[in-house]
Amino acid sequence: SAQVNCDPSFVGNDNHIALMPPVVDVEVPYLCPQGYFGDSILIDAQDSQACTGPCPRGHYCDDLGTIDPKPCPSGTFSPSRGLTNQSDCLTCPRGFWCAERTIVPTQCKSGLVSQETGVKDPTCGGPCPIDHYCPAGATGGILCKAGTYGAQVGLHAQADCEVCPAGYWYAFC
Repeated sequence: SAQVNCDPSFVGNDNHIALMPPVVDVEVPYLCPQGYFGDSILIDAQDSQACTGPCPRGHYCDDLGTIDPKPCPSGTFSPSRGLTNQSDCLTCPRGFWCAERTIVPTQCKSGLVSQETGVKDPTCGGPCPIDHYCPAGATGGILCKAGTYGAQVGLHAQADCEVCPAGYWYAFC
């Protein structure tokens, strides 16, 4: 018997035509893809592959079906949405510190120095060394100018350096 060309949902020959049942997807509802999360039970909030939305800034969503985005760890940050892996979190740059979930790194305060990347707390790398001052975000101390000296750690500006007293000698005076 001759085959009949017909719609793919039909199978048949010249004598018989039968309707094929539709393909049923047993994985419904679908898991949210990596880089997205779904934390809502509202139909309108999760009616597409985008689920609730892209993984928020400062977080990553590395699993299918993420409900709770994972925070970028301390020492890293992410200004972008939709990260799919912890390694997508950026290392905090020198002169800044990053707590967990950081979106924008925080500049180290004046009087502190941060020579390393990936700093995790507001103490940065510690106080600026003796005979130096450190403005905000310093990655190294700035030597007090000739005729002045820094008698203590943690100086903020050149104005904090002391003038050498008359009749005294010091390496920076």
